[in-house]
Amino acid sequence: MMRHMVIICGLVLCLSLACYGRTITVALDGSGEFSTIQGAIDAANNGDSIVVGDGVYTGDGNRDIDFKGKAITVSGQNGPEFCIIDCQGSAAEPHRGFILQTQETQTSVIDGFTIKNGYAPRGFRGYDYAYGGAILCDCTGPVIRNCRIVENRADTSGGGILLYEHAPFWSRNTTLIEDCEIRSNSSWYGGGIMVRDVAHAVITGCVISDNRSEGAG
Repeated sequence: MMRHMVIICGLVLCLSLACYGRTITVALDGSGEFSTIQGAIDAANNGDSIVVGDGVYTGDGNRDIDFKGKAITVSGQNGPEFCIIDCQGSAAEPHRGFILQTQETQTSVIDGFTIKNGYAPRGFRGYDYAYGGAILCDCTGPVIRNCRIVENRADTSGGGILLYEHAPFWSRNTTLIEDCEIRSNSSWYGGGIMVRDVAHAVITGCVISDNRSEGAG
C-alpha cells in the first residue's frame, strides 16, 4: 500500500511540474542556459518561461525572433531599461524584433524589453509590403507588456507594431498591449501602431508619442 502511495505522489508531482513549466535562462556572458533568445524559444515547451538577462542583444538569434506558436512567456529579467533588443535594421538589411505568425494567443507573452532600430522587411504574404518595424502579429493575439518600442520603421504600415487579421470578424484574435512606451517610430501608415483589417487590440496604460506617419499615428 505504501509503495502505491509513493508512486501516486510521484505522478502528482510530475503532473504539477508539467502544468507550471520550467524557467529557461538567457545570458550574454554564458551564465545562462542559452546565449540567444531564439535558441531558448526553440528549446521551450508550452507553459515554460524564458528569462533574459541584462544586456544589449544583437545579431542572429536575437532579432527576427519567432515564437513558433508556443504558449510561453519571454521576459527581460530586470525590465526594458536593462534588457535591450537592438535589431540593427536598415533598408539594405531589414530586421525586426519579434514575429508572431503561428496562431499565438494571449498565452504568448512578451514582457520587459526595449526593442529599437527595427526596419520591417518587404514581402509580407508575397506582396511588396513592409509591416511591423519592431513587432509583427500576423493573425495572432499575444500579450505585449512593459516594453519600450522606440525608433523603429516600416515603410508601409506599423512602424512600431503591426497587428494583422484576415479571419472572419467573429473569430478574430485580441492582442493586449499594456504599460508600454511606443515612441519615435515611423511608417507611411500607423507610425506607432497599425491595426489592419479585422485585427483587434486592447491598449491600456501606454504612452504613445512622437511617432511619424503620412496617414495616422
